[in-house]
Order: sequence, then structure tokens, then C-alpha cells
Amino acid sequence: LLAVGVVVLLGVAAHLSRVLLSPIDVDTDTTLTVEAGTRFGTMATRWQQAGYVKDAGILKLYGRLSGDAARIKAGEYALTVGTTPLALLRTVVRGISIHHTITFVEGWTFRQIRQALTQVPRLRQSVADLTDAQIMERLGFPAQHPEGRFFPDTYHFSSGQTDLSVLANAHSAMRQYLDAAWLHRAPQLPYESPDEALI
Repeated sequence: LLAVGVVVLLGVAAHLSRVLLSPIDVDTDTTLTVEAGTRFGTMATRWQQAGYVKDAGILKLYGRLSGDAARIKAGEYALTVGTTPLALLRTVVRGISIHHTITFVEGWTFRQIRQALTQVPRLRQSVADLTDAQIMERLGFPAQHPEGRFFPDTYHFSSGQTDLSVLANAHSAMRQYLDAAWLHRAPQLPYESPDEALI
């Protein structure tokens, strides 16, 4: 019985190794997406359906044994020729997702910023139907006018991230820049607050 058990374990280990370490059969580099809230078992099944892994059951078993089943992160991931299922899984667990960019040009009005956000297909649209005042309320600054409140810069985001989160980053960057400028302002300037200096 012991000998049979050892043979069975060796067989399982060999099959697990073949499934996880055999290169994924893709001819060109591509991408795959793990949606927020996706369960490990669902992801494994989808990978088998797409031909990325030969046996979803083995991937699920490995996920449970390694603890990776509870650590996958949503995002858009690069799938390169020669990648193995195990390497791809490690990328998803580490959250090494593809990042995209959007640039807010210096001198743009808030209307132009909003327009630019609608032109980015990888951003999840969440503010297109909101007024400027509603957007500022969502950002936590309900009494603030949006003009001049978003720092002109290039912002990185992951596929599926919301346009509001990009605005939040730009708004935070402007606050930090303005606070630093106010702290190091020249003496005897005719401004009584950072807001006056911004205007």
C-alpha cells in the first residue's frame, strides 16, 4: 500500500508539473483580464476554456495548497509567448498588471479634462452623467469650484479603474503642490490663503 501511495503521489506531482510548467499555447503576445471579485476557481475554469491551462482542477488544487487562491488581484495582465500557467499565476497574485496613462495638459479647463477622460477606453466611466458640482462632492470637496484644482501631469491607471479615481489623484497632486508652494512663499505677498494664491 505504501508503494502504491508513493507511485500515486509521484504521478500526481508529475501531472501537476506538466500542467503548471508547460508553456501556454499562444502564438503572439496578448492580454487577459481578471475582473474585480473573480473567484480563483472561476478564473481557473476560464483559463482552461481559453487554452491557457490544460487542467483547471490541477490549478485549483495548487491554488488551495499554496494559498494563492485567496491572493489573486484584479487587473489586466500581459500574456507573453512562452509563459507558463505558474508564471502567469504568480503575476496575477503579485498584481503586476498593465498600466495605461492619461495626460492632463497645463492650461486645460475642467471641461477639457472631463472630455479627455471620456476618450480613454480602459477607464471605467462613472462621472460622465454628473455635474461638476456632483463630481466635486464625490471627491469630498462639495463647496469647491473645479477649475484649477487638478494638477497637469501624466497619470497611470489600470484597466477598469474609474475616471473618478484619476480625478482624485490629480486633485490630491494639486493640493500637495499648492501646500508646498504656500509653505515656501515669498514674504509679504498680498494673499491670505493658498486658494487666493491659486486663483
